[in-house]
Amino acid sequence: MTIKGNIIEIMESYPLQLIVDVEGTKYYVGLLEETSIIKAGRTADAGILRPSLDITIRGERSETDKTAMIAKSIVLE
Repeated sequence: MTIKGNIIEIMESYPLQLIVDVEGTKYYVGLLEETSIIKAGRTADAGILRPSLDITIRGERSETDKTAMIAKSIVLE
């Protein structure tokens, strides 16, 4: 599954979780240690993620909640 949206909140939990707005729908996105974060074609640290950033997320959707997913990769636009 791939979604494009805007980070509206970062929850400082472990693992890190994001709330991302995709055309008015909130997606709850969990990050794992192996989640890759890419900015300008280079690997980056999760510490650069901030509310209001536009991102593209590829990952696996939860079987029980259509708005929850685990990110495999995040690309900052």
